[in-house]
Amino acid sequence: MPFFLDRHMAGSSLGSSATMASMVPTFMKRVGRSPHQDMQLNLMNARAIAMFAGSADRWAHAGDQLYVDLDLSISNLPPGTRLALGDAEIEITDQPHTGCAEFSKRFGVDAFRLVNSPVGRAVNLRGVCTRVTRSGTIRRGDTVYRIEPECAVTGCD
Repeated sequence: MPFFLDRHMAGSSLGSSATMASMVPTFMKRVGRSPHQDMQLNLMNARAIAMFAGSADRWAHAGDQLYVDLDLSISNLPPGTRLALGDAEIEITDQPHTGCAEFSKRFGVDAFRLVNSPVGRAVNLRGVCTRVTRSGTIRRGDTVYRIEPECAVTGCD
């Protein structure tokens, strides 16, 4: 199922492409090697951040690396789900991605309460944590595909 990919990073221009290795801090560049390998890359729904931040120039304040037009709910993307983005692959982890004090300061207490409410958590309004399973290049506008479990093993074309 295809979905739109956008990239906003705090302190950087919106380049047309990036390697997955450049999307995570230096200490996380090797697949499976980080202080917390289940939190290497954060995805947030583009519509959710638009609701909280308003203009696109404020999206980077959320601190997420990738914004996707994709249903990030637990029912749609449970932990273990693998996604292909450009040449890279990631896996949704079971680590919670919740609004923190900085999120509350930047987007307000109501936004903080909403993302951490039972409904907000069920649909992952604050986003999801992922691990990089295959490094690669991604580009703004790339389509995001779910990798079906049998394809992860057999390499479906």
